[in-house]
Amino acid sequence: MKEKMSEPVYEWEATLQRLHAVLEEQYSLYRREVICETTYLEAIRAIDKALGEVEMAIFQGSFSLTKSSSEHTLKQENR
Repeated sequence: MKEKMSEPVYEWEATLQRLHAVLEEQYSLYRREVICETTYLEAIRAIDKALGEVEMAIFQGSFSLTKSSSEHTLKQENR
């Protein structure tokens, strides 16, 4: 029986998982009325900003973006 090798966890994946866990915890606190809406919204605003930064960093370094732009450049140079 072959064992399935675990795939590496990238730093951005771990960061997204942590941010998601914090987001869920804040929502849980809000739903249980442990924190008020204002406190909840302030907390998630910071989390949302961090999520956006991670997502943009992932997108900017993505293979598909690099590949598609380099292919476009090669086509332009060959004309």
